[in-house]
Amino acid sequence: MLTPAGVLHAFADPDPPAECASLQLLMAHHSAPLRSDWLALDPNHEELLSRALENSWVEALHHPVTAPQMRLDDFLSHAIAGLSGSRTVALATGDGFCIARVGYSQQQADVLCAAAADFLDYARRQQSRGLKNATLGRAISIFNDIDLLLPATSFIPFWIDGSAWWLVIDGEPLINNTALVQLLWNIRLSGSKFTPESLR
Repeated sequence: MLTPAGVLHAFADPDPPAECASLQLLMAHHSAPLRSDWLALDPNHEELLSRALENSWVEALHHPVTAPQMRLDDFLSHAIAGLSGSRTVALATGDGFCIARVGYSQQQADVLCAAAADFLDYARRQQSRGLKNATLGRAISIFNDIDLLLPATSFIPFWIDGSAWWLVIDGEPLINNTALVQLLWNIRLSGSKFTPESLR
């Protein structure tokens, strides 16, 4: 099963490389596949599994794991609240639309979600000029204090089936949390309901 670090790695690009696409298969259905079934999908999975375990992208579980069995609308505020030390989080689409919020007022959430879309536009412009993700980084944090110890706000992007999403987190990000895995899994499955079976 993917770990929070594995989710951030696997869903870090709009057009995931083969390694990340293979890891995403662990969250393609309502239950995580058996190790033997996943390994049988591709001869490269054996090597990938060793690397994924070494990098803590996956963890071996000895019991079945299923996706959240809740409607996405009912699940979002519950899932995102635990990702912030202050329980203040917003979830945005790539174009800046606020999908869910906890702790923020609607106005605050709308402003921050629009800022996330601006950051995405900025990153795309820089990539078109030749800067790579390694230069641009994987997330954005804004600090109030010059010692840079604890961010005031963090913006964390991820892509599900080519669509950009942003987590906007107030204060301390608590993203090493199974709630992050459950969130992305639920979003992915909700979107797949509208995808033909042959394309899943």
